[in-house]
Amino acid sequence: MLQTFLNTVGNNGVLKRYFVSYLIVLMIPILMGSYLYSHTVNVVEDGALQANLSILNQNKEIMDQRLEEIDHMVNRFSLLANVRSALNVGLPLSDEDHILFTEMKKDLSAYMTNGFIFDFSVFLKKSETLISVGGGIYHGKEEYERFMKFGDLEYNRWTLLITERFKSLLPPAVLHFEGRQIPSVAYASSLYLGSHAAPDGAIVIYIDQTKLTSMLNHVTGNSGGWAYIADAAGQVLASTDNAALLVEPAEISGPWGSFHKQIDEQNMLVAYTTSAYNGWKYISVIPADSVLSKAVYIKRTTWYISVVTLLVGLLIAVYLSYRNSKPLQELFYSFKTYVTREEGKGQNEYEYMKGALHEIISSKQQLEQMMDDQLPLLKNSFFDKLLRGDFHSFGEMEAFQIQARLKLKTEGFLMLLIKIRGYNGIISPDFLKELHFSKFIVKNLLGDLLGSEIWIHDVSEDTIVVWYGVASSDSEEYRHELQQKFETLDGLLRHKFSIHGTIIASPPYESLNDTWKAYQQTRQTGDYVEESGILWTQELTPTETGYYYPMEVEVKLNNTVLAGESEELNSLLEHIYAENIQKRKLAPSVLHQLLLELKGTLTKVSGHMQTKHGQTPEEWSSKLDQTLHRDFAESYHIITHYLLVFCEEAKMNRNQHNEETMRQMLRFIELEFANPELSLTSLSMHMKLTESYISYFFKQHLQMNFSVYLENKRLDKACELLAHSSQSIQDIAVQVGYSSDRVFRRAFKRVKGIQPTQYRDSFKS
Repeated sequence: MLQTFLNTVGNNGVLKRYFVSYLIVLMIPILMGSYLYSHTVNVVEDGALQANLSILNQNKEIMDQRLEEIDHMVNRFSLLANVRSALNVGLPLSDEDHILFTEMKKDLSAYMTNGFIFDFSVFLKKSETLISVGGGIYHGKEEYERFMKFGDLEYNRWTLLITERFKSLLPPAVLHFEGRQIPSVAYASSLYLGSHAAPDGAIVIYIDQTKLTSMLNHVTGNSGGWAYIADAAGQVLASTDNAALLVEPAEISGPWGSFHKQIDEQNMLVAYTTSAYNGWKYISVIPADSVLSKAVYIKRTTWYISVVTLLVGLLIAVYLSYRNSKPLQELFYSFKTYVTREEGKGQNEYEYMKGALHEIISSKQQLEQMMDDQLPLLKNSFFDKLLRGDFHSFGEMEAFQIQARLKLKTEGFLMLLIKIRGYNGIISPDFLKELHFSKFIVKNLLGDLLGSEIWIHDVSEDTIVVWYGVASSDSEEYRHELQQKFETLDGLLRHKFSIHGTIIASPPYESLNDTWKAYQQTRQTGDYVEESGILWTQELTPTETGYYYPMEVEVKLNNTVLAGESEELNSLLEHIYAENIQKRKLAPSVLHQLLLELKGTLTKVSGHMQTKHGQTPEEWSSKLDQTLHRDFAESYHIITHYLLVFCEEAKMNRNQHNEETMRQMLRFIELEFANPELSLTSLSMHMKLTESYISYFFKQHLQMNFSVYLENKRLDKACELLAHSSQSIQDIAVQVGYSSDRVFRRAFKRVKGIQPTQYRDSFKS
């Protein structure tokens, strides 16, 4: 598994970068912890050394104080009269001598105030007498051997050692004191009666070695080490472990200090201090691990925490690297799939995506520029469709406006048709240049006089139409106001620019869908009016004797029926009836010709329809021939009735088709909503329809766009799973089509107002 992950990291540049970044962040606290540990060890070690040295110095000062007290005691004792008298006593002893020795012993007992002294004695050389403060009065070799023998020293050797120097320190030994064995250190000071070369006796002080050892135990404690005291010559006076290895004198330099020493393959910490009073050295040898037990504990804890943190951090780093790199990796693969681009040598994923993104932006800008270049064509196409009446609904009209970046008012307008006179249909380069300049002037004057609520479209070289947003009212006062503006325009064109033209104004219309009516009125008026000036279509009476049913109206009638627009069809039929019956006085023969035209239109429509009657166009034509022998009103009513029937059937067929299309779309979404790759593009490819049409289709039928419907579908399914299953949030997110639980949580919070976990908890409660 680890090898698989490492192979994945090696092959996945995005994942590798995330993983290395998280690993660096993870190593920072570990490195800081290592530094703090090292610093802590040094601090603890220094503290332990200082503590050991402090205890050793305390012991040294106590011993120096006690030894100094002993020296003072010896000096005072040597001056006592009884002592000096006793030194002069020789053999044989008299009763007075025994009394003197007894009194001197009493005097000596007053000096037993030092806690380290087990006993001290006075040796009288001439009388071979040993007076012990804690014992008795002993005479000669026999009683020395029996009651107060020091170690293995014979009597003669012992007397020599204690009297040969002014002050001497005997090697530590066991004092055999009246049947007891006391480990002791013997400290001797010679006594003189005068200036004789040889001493007359000595004071011997026995220091209890166990007291010294007890004092040293405070240094070592339970550390497993040892401590000892050595005199200036290196002789051990007291030790907590007699079998312990000693430190070589050459290793000790200076009055105090410390160093590490390997003893029996164990790291030992040696601390020492030297007495300035007598040169004794106080030395402690303690295992470094014992001294640094706190540091070792900190080290062990630090390593445990570091290892656990590293392992947990690595797992988290792997998870976060995979989770955060997955969207980028998918984006990278999407770029490679949909963007045709060569992958450069040594180029990583980010550089590739950056280059691909730049290409996409560049292509988008080029496409936008191409669309901008096409805008004039789109606008002309929109106005042409509007004039022909090819839009069957406001939705279709608004969609086309958005595409052409237009914002026409859909309510309240009148149309102006301005025809420039004086060229009589002659077209030449010079005339075209003059016409273009004249139209340019007209357009600028229209903007100045009528404001921004106008839209202008060139119908031909010498004719323009203008949509002017106005109130739908057709009152005399309002018409008078408009008449003044038009007269101003006509006056400026005539007198200032010598441009002669005819301004034909339609009555106000309520809906932009009525543009074709306004255009038909103004165009027909312009066809038979030759004079210049301002004309209102409703003030003119048509003089032609022919019926009104131009080809544009027939095409619109045919398209309206096939589109299933019943309201638009009724309006168009009323318009045809009004133009031919109410505005014209037509002869019966002309009306019969109009009925034939309408019959031809109905026959064409029937050829595109499959009615429930199953009749062929020929059968419809034969059936309609029977109606033409009746009067015009009845025949017109029958024809319009069949047109409306066809229109309703077309509407029903369209609705059925739309419903089936919607069912297919919803069925596809139901099957694929769990796929994160589902998009408007994939639905478009499946349905073989354009993305813009599908988007418009969703808004028309579900009152929401595709992305909102898909998100609601996914979140509704997620709510069901949260309420009735124990699956994790991450599993549910994947199951309903989200690439990560983070994206899912954001979407859920935005739409539902709460987090998924809160929804689950509230449902359970």
